[in-house]
Amino acid sequence: HLLVTNAGNNSIVQITPAGVVSTLTRSISSAVQTIKYDGQGNLYVVSTDATLNKLGPAGNLTTLASGIGGPTGLAVNSAGEAFVTTSANTIVKVSNGTKTTFANAASGLTTSYGATFDSAGTLYITEDQRNRISVVALSGQVSRFVESTVVAPRDLLTTAAGDTYVLNSKTIAKLNGDNPGEIVGSGLTSAISFTAAPGGGF
Repeated sequence: HLLVTNAGNNSIVQITPAGVVSTLTRSISSAVQTIKYDGQGNLYVVSTDATLNKLGPAGNLTTLASGIGGPTGLAVNSAGEAFVTTSANTIVKVSNGTKTTFANAASGLTTSYGATFDSAGTLYITEDQRNRISVVALSGQVSRFVESTVVAPRDLLTTAAGDTYVLNSKTIAKLNGDNPGEIVGSGLTSAISFTAAPGGGF
């Protein structure tokens, strides 16, 4: 199943493969912005209070960084490094507690919002005000990838099978396969982020 954050009521909901939506929790953070799991079952949480936290499988909570202004999206690579997109058109990299600027407007970022890594380690970001998905190279340089089939895309998710899903405030669509743009999840309210649970997503 998938986990989705709702900004309107500070909740996290789960969506089953059948598309059924239910509230999972309202208590991980009082100001949750975006969430992503890594490959070890750790849940990374970025909050609007500018903090990045990691919730371990046993429930232990660790603050990895603070002072990340205007966070909007989050991606975590296989090394456990977090990449946080911000409203200032920057991507902040957090590695072993150290923050660095990975990309910014000079790299080609415009209206960046959500982020994800695919299985090959490629970083994708959404540009919600331009209805666009872009690729960020290891150098931090941004290139256009695809015009989104979803209006105002907020977040992205790629699976081990190579499928790509995009989220806006109310729906989730699949970008590839036999029917690109197919809606696979709906009934959301003010959704801003989603992630696959450790057992897998769609």
